Amino acid sequence: METDIAGGNALAAAELATADPSFYNVVLKNFVMPWTNRNQTVFAPLNDYTATVIGMVRDDVAFNTVLSADILYKSNASGLPPVSAANNNHYATAEQNGVDLKATLVPTTPVCGLWAADGGDRRCDDDARRLLGLLQSTAPTERCFASRSSIICVPT
Repeated sequence: METDIAGGNALAAAELATADPSFYNVVLKNFVMPWTNRNQTVFAPLNDYTATVIGMVRDDVAFNTVLSADILYKSNASGLPPVSAANNNHYATAEQNGVDLKATLVPTTPVCGLWAADGGDRRCDDDARRLLGLLQSTAPTERCFASRSSIICVPT
């Protein structure tokens, strides 16, 4: 990479960097992870949002669709629990097992549901305003935004 950069070939250096699985498992994960948790830390388990951004970057999906595309990435590695709206086990186990995200992430249709306070799965509701109202009433210190496939809440 150093030779490519010194020779004025930054594109070749970037292609070399992105060929390494660590670019996805470490660099991109640590770049995206703070966006996905309240403490804004990289020290959180891999989750659906982070995996989806990593997959979208790998597949060169337009980043301006990250909150609106009807897409969810999951790992097709063997031995993982299924993707679930009720828990993060699929992604946490993939990370614990050291799964190569570059090689195993595949796009799928999102699991439709929200995590309920009791741990159950609340099925998708066509009225996004009602969902946002529920979130706003349970988390008044946050502002929430909805797209077709995700709801993001940020501290106010």
